[in-house]
Amino acid sequence: MRAESHGNLPIVMYNQYNDKRIRKLTPLECFLLMGFSDTDFYHCRGVGISDSQLYKQAVNSIVVNVLMAIFGEIYNVDWKPKVYGNFYKTEKEMMAALPLLKAGGK
Repeated sequence: MRAESHGNLPIVMYNQYNDKRIRKLTPLECFLLMGFSDTDFYHCRGVGISDSQLYKQAVNSIVVNVLMAIFGEIYNVDWKPKVYGNFYKTEKEMMAALPLLKAGGK
C-alpha cells in the first residue's frame, strides 16, 4: 500500500456475484492491515485528523506485527503469542495437528 499527496489511494479488488469490482480501502481498513488496533484509529480520528492524513499515516508506516517480530528476535523475547494472539500454537501443537505425522509419517 502507498499513499501520496497526488491522489493514489489504496484499493482492493473483489469478486461479488461474478461481477468484479474495485473499491478504495477505508482509513480504518488501512490501519487494521498495518497491525494497528481500532482504538488507535478512533483516537486519531477523534482528535480531528482528516481521512487523507489518516491514509498517509497508516500506509506509510511499518507493519506493527513485523516490527514486533524483528525486535523479539533481536532481544530474544518470545514475540509469537503477542503477534499471533489466539492463533498462536507451540511447535509441538503444530506438529500434532499435522495429519500426515500422526500416522507415523505414512
